[in-house]
Amino acid sequence: MDINRLIIPMVNEIIDVARYNAKREIYPTKIVGNRLASKLLGITKNALNQRIHRGFYTEGYHFKKKSARIYEWDRDALLDEE
Repeated sequence: MDINRLIIPMVNEIIDVARYNAKREIYPTKIVGNRLASKLLGITKNALNQRIHRGFYTEGYHFKKKSARIYEWDRDALLDEE
């Protein structure tokens, strides 16, 4: 049996958990604005806007509208979608 087949998935899992934990430490629990939310997700602001309009994110769970243009995002809900 090839040892790489066993080690690589385990290393990838460790890296994913470390990234998740680092993002939880760096970003606040409530993220105001699409720019910072898109940075957390590693996507462009336009890609985030497309996801909003396609219904990928749910108002009340992923975000709350503070005004017509300002969204307050839930960090943990976003990280769970990655």
